[in-house]
Amino acid sequence: MNKGLYVNPTTFVALNQLSTNLTSEVATRQFALGGYSGFFNYLPDPDPILRKLNMDQSVYKDLRSDEQVGSLIARRKNLTKSLDWEIEQGEASEKEVQLCQYALTLLADKKNKVKDLISQSLNPIFYGYSVFEVVWSQVDGAWLPVKLQEKPREWFQFDSENTLRFCTYYDWNGVPVVGENIDGKYAYKFILLQNEPEYDNPYGDKALSRCFWPVTFKRGGMKLFSDFIERFGMPFIYGKLPRGAKKEDHDSLFSQLVNFISGAVGTGPDDSSVQILETKVTNPGDLHEKYLSRCDNAIAKALLTNALSVEHQSIGSRASTETGASTIEGNLSKEDRDFPTELFNQLFKWIVDINIGSKKYPTFKPFQLEYVNKDKSERDKNLKEVGVAFTKKYFIENYNLQDDDFEIYNPSLSSSPFKNGRVGVGLEG
Repeated sequence: MNKGLYVNPTTFVALNQLSTNLTSEVATRQFALGGYSGFFNYLPDPDPILRKLNMDQSVYKDLRSDEQVGSLIARRKNLTKSLDWEIEQGEASEKEVQLCQYALTLLADKKNKVKDLISQSLNPIFYGYSVFEVVWSQVDGAWLPVKLQEKPREWFQFDSENTLRFCTYYDWNGVPVVGENIDGKYAYKFILLQNEPEYDNPYGDKALSRCFWPVTFKRGGMKLFSDFIERFGMPFIYGKLPRGAKKEDHDSLFSQLVNFISGAVGTGPDDSSVQILETKVTNPGDLHEKYLSRCDNAIAKALLTNALSVEHQSIGSRASTETGASTIEGNLSKEDRDFPTELFNQLFKWIVDINIGSKKYPTFKPFQLEYVNKDKSERDKNLKEVGVAFTKKYFIENYNLQDDDFEIYNPSLSSSPFKNGRVGVGLEG
């Protein structure tokens, strides 16, 4: 009996014919109706702003000069940069951990500090993707990275197969540097980080793309606001001439009034009159403040996914607003940790593969130190002084401690707070 599958109620396909389609990609840009592979095998960035302006990502670097954009990028990065970090051993041995730790020390000595690398690894959030190049050197008998540096995105593009290529002066097609079929000399050299990449957009999602128009409107609005202040912030001067006056007389008086505004002196015919008209607009600057606030809120939503952090709420809602913003930004920080974790974990994998080959890799782990409730600790200290004895279970549940991190001891029975090399907990202040 033939083996196979009915692909529809009336069509049977043998398994040996079906397997070819199962193991190969059918829907590709080369064969899709309306598919576009780009010039010189480059896939153009589908970002609508860049396509309309016919520019590369360098246009987004200019946005960081805006005070709102620059400060909010720094604010979001600091949510992750402020975290502590450690190398988690996992199934790896002490040898792998020490080798990776030594590599980070070497990088720091070469002005590639962990905090700076964490900051660079967060750039895909704003630009869509980042490319890091690793420079290796033989140190103390081991091949270790001595430089890890983010390279300009304008130097790289994706091809029709979503493979990252380095655009060189000598090769119009570029050199594939990240992917399964790269040249051996580029192995262990480039690390690619992407923010929400898709098949039709390997360039990733760019938060700065959503900031382009708000920043553009802000910059254009400054000139308009200057004209607005000049027009409504000072009185109008209206000159009058007899009904039969010639056009030359009107032009002459107009010229005199212009000089009068700037020089506070002027002349005119003795039968003409000048009237000062006060503007009736109250608080004209409020319109512009609302305009700027609207643009800043749009930027905040693009970079922080909310505007609660920058909006001025009413007094009654301030506490809830701050709490809501803190919760949202805390969730952002947990998501953003994936970028430095991916960068360093790939680096650790290469270090182990090149030098040991055990396939047991330590991992990079950013974490936030738990806040110790001082009021609770003071209360527990007072309770202990009146004779209350706490169990290990209580400390584990209330102070985020592990069972093997400490021992309960009785000072009256032992003069040393240490037992079997572990720190004893007694809340003695």
